[in-house]
Amino acid sequence: MNRTTICFMEPGTEMWVTRNGSTRFHVSTERIEIAPEAIRAVTLDESEFEYKGFTVRVYTAHIGRTHTAEAVDPNRCKRCNGRGSLSAYKHVQNGVCFGCGGTGVKGMLPAHAF
Repeated sequence: MNRTTICFMEPGTEMWVTRNGSTRFHVSTERIEIAPEAIRAVTLDESEFEYKGFTVRVYTAHIGRTHTAEAVDPNRCKRCNGRGSLSAYKHVQNGVCFGCGGTGVKGMLPAHAF
């Protein structure tokens, strides 16, 4: 299972936004997610990153919170969530997912299914 760390800022975060040489104070109205490698330290207390064509500078404490999210594989079976089996149906063919035939990938049935 792939897991990745995402940095984020909650709505209401105070920031300085620069575009075309003009800097303005702004309070975010939406949750902003930032890849950790996109954040640059400017000073000991401030960091900046690019977001929708703007350079955003914030206090590092506002983006210091991270959470871990699963990187979703678009080909994973949605019935079993890529596990290949459903524990609730252990009593039917040992819980093998009928959506993927136990492979965990949508549309990929094993050869013995034909």
